[in-house]
Amino acid sequence: MRTRSTGVTKEKAQNKGKNTLPKKFSPLFWDTYRSDIDLEEHAPFVMERILEHGTWESVLWLREYYGDEAIKQYILKRGYKVLSSKTLNYWKNTLPISRYLWKKLSLQKNSVLPWR
Repeated sequence: MRTRSTGVTKEKAQNKGKNTLPKKFSPLFWDTYRSDIDLEEHAPFVMERILEHGTWESVLWLREYYGDEAIKQYILKRGYKVLSSKTLNYWKNTLPISRYLWKKLSLQKNSVLPWR
């Protein structure tokens, strides 16, 4: 819904100046209070949830908020360990990640031994 005077969506007007998650993505974060999530401090947590379980709308928001480079860095540093193969394959084909680097990450993921 847009406000009459500014043409800004109501949600953007409410979140302006805040570093919090939009209310419509709350179901993805059912185990935490939305107000406790700081988008900068908890970026890996937010990215993991949205990339793995989010809707197309939430993924578009994620790309707009953090940018493709930040998502790529998350996948290269942590995401390849926790995201499903299906999700990783999608992002491998969406983001410019070299084949050499991707193969190296795949070998690292497969070489992790189970916890004993």
